[in-house]
Formats: sequence, C-alpha cells, structure tokens
Amino acid sequence: MHAHLAALLALRLIASATADSADPLSTRADLPSLVARALEQNPDLAADREHVRAADLKAKAAGGFPDLSLRYQLWNAPLERPYEAEMHMFGLQQEFPAYGVRGARERAGEAEARTVEHLERARELDVVSQLHKAYSDLLRVDHERQIREEHVRIAGRIAELARANYQSGRVSQQDVLRAGVELSRLKADFASLDQARASAAALVNALVGRPMDAPLGALSELPAPPEPPQPSALEDRVEARPEISSIDSSIARSQADLDAAHQSGRWPGLMVGVDYMFSPMSMASQHGWSAMVSMTLPWLNPRHGEEVAAAERTVSADRRTRDAALVTARFQLRDALARYRAARETFTLLERDLLPQAKQSYEAAETAFASNQGDALGLLDSERSLLQVRIDRERALAQMHSGWADVERAIGNPSISQEH
Repeated sequence: MHAHLAALLALRLIASATADSADPLSTRADLPSLVARALEQNPDLAADREHVRAADLKAKAAGGFPDLSLRYQLWNAPLERPYEAEMHMFGLQQEFPAYGVRGARERAGEAEARTVEHLERARELDVVSQLHKAYSDLLRVDHERQIREEHVRIAGRIAELARANYQSGRVSQQDVLRAGVELSRLKADFASLDQARASAAALVNALVGRPMDAPLGALSELPAPPEPPQPSALEDRVEARPEISSIDSSIARSQADLDAAHQSGRWPGLMVGVDYMFSPMSMASQHGWSAMVSMTLPWLNPRHGEEVAAAERTVSADRRTRDAALVTARFQLRDALARYRAARETFTLLERDLLPQAKQSYEAAETAFASNQGDALGLLDSERSLLQVRIDRERALAQMHSGWADVERAIGNPSISQEH
C-alpha cells in the first residue's frame, strides 16, 4: 500500500516537473511575456471575448425580418360534423416592418456589439495595469530581500567586531548584546517578505491564467519610466480611452433606436399573405386561392410620439454621460500624473542625496568603531539608516512604476512609455 502511494506521488511529481519545464514562464518571467500570456489566457478576458462574439452574432440578426407564419383556417363547419366544412384554408403570412426600421435596428445591433468590444478592451487595459503593478511589487520584494540579506551579513560583521572588541576590553557587553539583537531583528523580517512575495506571485499567476502556486522564473528589471509629461500633452488622448469609445457606441445605438422610433411613427408596417383554399362541398370548383395585404396606421397611435420622445431623452442622457466620463477621465489622468511625479521626486531624492549620505555615514561609523573611536550604538544606528534608505528607494521605485502604470491606464495606452 505504501509502495503504491509512493509510486503515485512520484508520478505526480514527474508530471508536475514536466509541465513546469514546458512552461517558459517557469524559466524566465519578463513583463512582456507575462502580458502576452495574460492577453491570451486570462479567464476574464476569455469570457469577454465570448461576449464580443455573441454581440456580433446578435448584430447580424438584429435587422432580420420577423418569422414567416403558417396558418390554417376552417370555414363554416357544422358543429356535429366538422369534417364537412365548406372550406379549408392553408396560407403563408409575412410581416414587413415600417420602411427604415430594419436598417435602424441593424445599426443599433452593430453599435451594441462595438460597445461590448470596447468594454473588453478596457478590461484588457485593467489586466495589463494590474500585471505591471504586481510585477513591480514582485521585483521590489526580491530587491528588499537581497538588501536585507546584505544587511544580515553586515550585522554579522558588526556582531563579530563587537565580540572581538569586547574580548580585548574596548567595548562593553551591552554593545555585543545590541549587535546580536539587531542581527535577530533583521532575520525576523524575512517571514513577512516571504509572505509578500507569495501574494505577489499568486496575483501574477492569476492574471496570466496559471495555477496560483506555479513557479515563476527569473525576473527582468523594468526599464526606467520616462520623464513625466505635462497633462495638456496627454489630455487629448483621453478621448481614445475604450470607456469613452464605449459610450460613443452607446450614443450611436441610442441614435439608431431613435431613428427606428421615427420610422415606426412615420411609415406603416405591412402584412402580406397568400392562401390556398379547398372547398370539398363545392360543386363548381373545389380549389382556389386568395391573397391579403394589410397595413398599420401609426399616425392614429399616440404611442409612437411617446417612444420618439423617450428615445430622444436617451440620446441626450448618453451624451451627458460621455461628458461626465470625460471629466472623470481627465481627473484620473491628472491625479495619476501627480502621484507619479511625487514618487519620481522621492526616488530622485533618495537616489541622489540620501543614499550616498547614508553610505558615508555608515562607513564613517564602521571605521570609527573598528578603531575603538565609536560605540556599537552609533554604528547600528547608521546601519539601520542605510537599510531604511535602501528599502525606501526600492519602494519609491515600485511606486514610480505603479504610478506610471496608472498614467498609461488613464489614457488607455499601456505602451506609452515606448513613445517618450
């Protein structure tokens, strides 16, 4: 029994390893490859593509004719002997909507399909933006771990130096204890980093349609985001966002509905039919045919005027919705640019000023402590300051990438960075 379970486990491990080796993301996971995989296999995007196909098929059917009707009539049949009816009629009947209504309905269906298509494009941009942020967060966690591992080694050297100085009587036992506490504190931070990386990796896998615990290969550094452009240089591009295009399609659909309402109230609908008549009791002729044409009188029905008024209000509401969405989109752009500028300025300050100063402070404190001219408290404080500045730099860099992803999303273009 145990041997059987062991064999099953071995086969599962082999199958898992084979699947991992066949997935290139298990070897190398750069952002362009992840984006390509997400656009292909993200389950939400797959569902949206099916909705687009369904909407396209509905659009083709929207302008079709009503169903052809088959009818049968029985004339003047005695109640006691219904089979002795004077006439049996078999006919076909077709309804023809008012002139221009079918074309308007077809345009409305096509506009509805484009609305769904633009919303699917908006979902794609959301997925790409989320993936960009998750990837930059994953890089940040990896960099933070590398930094903390370096500082564990630094703290280890400080602890060894403190013990050596204590044995030679240069420092007190308290300095040795402080160095040991700092080393333990640094090691304790790895648990939270492991949890953060697992969460970020699970989100990346979910966005690209992979199992949550699927391994991700070596990450690639992200290119530095560009200089922040002025809002005025990008505001015109906000109108190209798929959300705005979706509202434009909704306006086109509402306008087509308005045209259909106008045509229904202006032109009559027709009904055309043809019948075959069989008169079994007739002595002259048992076979005959008849035709019929009827039309509606829309001018006598006030309902059409109300439908036109309602359709006009819908068009007006859609246009106001577009104006409101445009205002919101422009605000989102300015807000994203402001946050991006703030993150970029913070990163520049840390990179240019604070990081060199923290390094110099630590090196000076280390030299002083090694030569018995300083204490462990000052050295540990400078080490903590250097660690915090390095971590703050990585977090500012991640915030900068996240802010730029928001800028790209605000204008509906995930590749704007290639243009600047």
